[in-house]
Amino acid sequence: MKTFKYKNTSTVLEIDYDYEDDCTKAFHTLIDLETRKPLTTIPWSPYSNPTDSEVEAWLALGAPDGLVLKHSWGEQHINFCSETLKSILAGGKTIFNCEYSFIERAKLNA
Repeated sequence: MKTFKYKNTSTVLEIDYDYEDDCTKAFHTLIDLETRKPLTTIPWSPYSNPTDSEVEAWLALGAPDGLVLKHSWGEQHINFCSETLKSILAGGKTIFNCEYSFIERAKLNA
């Protein structure tokens, strides 16, 4: 089982599945290895699971709570997925032909 550091705490990735009639959704949570309590969710697409290296890359980005895409008609909040993370790590300035920014966790509660 791979461990990850989140806020100086050793964690493991726990994936819970919600089985629906037409699809299955996955929810990704970092769990404190010692207490087994959830510490944070990973804003990852519910239709795929991140690899260990993708979790590490997301943590290295500062564990943002998602992405904001800037369209001509306004903003759209999206989760990470392999494709968006790959574009960011390659130094891309756009995702799906849109400028993007990170959603910081502190700003969600402001």
